[in-house]
Amino acid sequence: MKIPVMICSLTATAVSSALVLGGIFQGLTPLLAALSMVMGLLVAALSWKMVEVTPDAPLRFWDISIFVIFGLAAFRAFFWLLYPDGERLMILSPNNLGDLSLHIGLIRYFASGVAFWPDNPIFAGQMLAYPPGADLFNSLLLLVGPGLRAGLVLVGFLMALITARALWNYGGPFCVAAFLLGGGLAGFGILKTWDFYDYSSGAEGVERIWKNPFLAMLVTQRGFLFALPAGLILLSAWKDEFFGDGRERLPFGFQFLLYATLPLFQVHTFLFLSGLLGASLLFLKTNRYRPLRLLAASFFPASAAVYFVTGGFSSGSRLRFEPTWAAPEGLTGFLLEFGLPLLLAGILVYRVIRSGTPCSRWIVFVALAFAIFAFLFPLHSWAWDNTKLLIWSWIVIAPFLWQYVLRPLAVWPRSALCVLLFFTGLVSLAAGLDRRHGYQLANLKELREWDVRTHDLPRESVFAAEPDYNHPLILLGRPVLCGYEGHLSSHGL
Repeated sequence: MKIPVMICSLTATAVSSALVLGGIFQGLTPLLAALSMVMGLLVAALSWKMVEVTPDAPLRFWDISIFVIFGLAAFRAFFWLLYPDGERLMILSPNNLGDLSLHIGLIRYFASGVAFWPDNPIFAGQMLAYPPGADLFNSLLLLVGPGLRAGLVLVGFLMALITARALWNYGGPFCVAAFLLGGGLAGFGILKTWDFYDYSSGAEGVERIWKNPFLAMLVTQRGFLFALPAGLILLSAWKDEFFGDGRERLPFGFQFLLYATLPLFQVHTFLFLSGLLGASLLFLKTNRYRPLRLLAASFFPASAAVYFVTGGFSSGSRLRFEPTWAAPEGLTGFLLEFGLPLLLAGILVYRVIRSGTPCSRWIVFVALAFAIFAFLFPLHSWAWDNTKLLIWSWIVIAPFLWQYVLRPLAVWPRSALCVLLFFTGLVSLAAGLDRRHGYQLANLKELREWDVRTHDLPRESVFAAEPDYNHPLILLGRPVLCGYEGHLSSHGL
């Protein structure tokens, strides 16, 4: 796990350093960006020396197979994440049109020299109420050398690969498949229509809640590029340290670095891991000092990060009781998407209660509690955001599903259940990355013209513009009076 720890440590340190330097010197410059990256590289080198090497299990057929599929999917998704086609700037995924335009704007906005903590570039007069970590790291790359597209491709592809490695280290090939090929049963519609589409994304006129996690989370939600591997690194370390042999394979300083900076990248992951860390005190018979030490040390820096990414707590939660958000089609649609995982989870809970270990009970019970909460109480106006909690519940119980429910079965029923669990995700993954896709985000000539027209205007100038998700001013990182409604909603506005 040395390489994933090294890359995550580099990212967390560089982003934290850039925030501090950008605040002290009232904005980033190429020199300050280079200094932030150097500090990240130094911490990464330190992690290479300090993190304990654990022997890996030998790779078997299924390990190699799932790594190959994951690598090919990551190559296709991120090398075609943003690409030119003549004068057209194209993206691969239609679901990424709105998200990627916002990220491009934030990357250029941070690189323009704005002071930290910055104002919101899409809503004048407000603090930025959004985790900036992933985009800020790309802005550092933009300032020190690699261009925008090269930085997006490099970060996306590399972080996807270490995500696969972190998933495998936590739960083996079944855990990797649970993320890469997750989905409900909608994909079996292909046997009726014989049309090759992503059946979880409205192919039959119905937009499913439970989409392929790789496409819906890792490709479009850029904060997960850091949050997933960092969270899995922490969870793997806690399993060994709290409930295993007690050895601190990930030194405390690196646990603190990854955990305390998580809110800068992805708040849902921070909430989930905080729940796990706090609940460990209930399941530990000894060594409660270890999780308490991490919680205490991280309290002030993590709280400060949450304060800033919520715009000084200005983007209040839209928490409400809405048990029907995940079942827009009623009970039948809900069971089509979540029925099988919930059935297997119920069997898992029974078996863990009867013969589980303290570690398995800790993770399974906390994951179940978060899943129930996520199904009942949307945190934001866009209820789908709760799937960012559901995906963690699904990932962390995956190795225990295999250990307690699937592996004890005979080969044929075990294989049948794996097909039911992963067939839709495989169809979605293949259809979502095939050659039929390619969507125009912007016209490069038009972008150049807008850049020339606005080049000599002060960077703090605020423009009144049509609130389009891909307006040239947004893509150039220029502040606008009021941006795209979908972006404003994601900022809690």
